Amino acid sequence: MRPARRADPGGVIHWDVVIELTQTFTPAEQPRVRFRGGCTLIINFGSALVRYVVRKRVGNALRFAEQMAFGGAGEVANNYFTADAIGSEPFAALHGMYG
Repeated sequence: MRPARRADPGGVIHWDVVIELTQTFTPAEQPRVRFRGGCTLIINFGSALVRYVVRKRVGNALRFAEQMAFGGAGEVANNYFTADAIGSEPFAALHGMYG
């Protein structure tokens, strides 16, 4: 949770609260895969009304299939290194991002 402020076209400052909720799902048949999801809420601080909701559903089968096809939902190292490079990459080895 964190504060955020924005200015409307008239220059009036509005305060919001940003709340991030996250989930992790691990399929039983693929225990090394971690699929992440959750939502971000932007709430008006004065009125407590929700202004925006951005969500990525953990239970969405299409999203899961697309993420697996793109490069997997596993180790954080997959975001930065190919599978071939993880074992020999000094940064990955330093931070324990290898097999």
